[in-house]
Amino acid sequence: MNYRAAERKSFKVVGKRLVTPEGGGTWAVCKADGSYEKIQSFGKKGQETLGLCFGFDAEGRNDYMVGIACGEDHPGFDSYVYPDLQWLIFTAEGKISENVLENTWKLIHEKFLPQSTCRQAEYPTIESYKVWDIASDRCVVEIMIPVE
Repeated sequence: MNYRAAERKSFKVVGKRLVTPEGGGTWAVCKADGSYEKIQSFGKKGQETLGLCFGFDAEGRNDYMVGIACGEDHPGFDSYVYPDLQWLIFTAEGKISENVLENTWKLIHEKFLPQSTCRQAEYPTIESYKVWDIASDRCVVEIMIPVE
């Protein structure tokens, strides 16, 4: 699997955090209630929207935040601050209809991490959405995993 390692200084993500019964539930809520557009306005033009994956509970519900890296808080929105961390960054690129994002996650968890000397740190992983174009059935998403 192709990946790269990177160091990143502490940063804050501001957005909307929800626990939903499915993986894409928070995105659907944010797009339906208008908060997605507000979140994008907190960043610079063209800045990637982020998905923070806090994990799944025993019933399979997803604790997830749609956000953007931003230095300031915004009333009515959640924030999460990452400390200085090391990251492994994988790229999921291909057809949305062929589940490229889910398949990349599966390879990371079933093949890469079990064989790696890296240990995932206890912070949310990040999906950085570079391209998500349903009309052309194409996505480019960086999956960022904090490691120790």
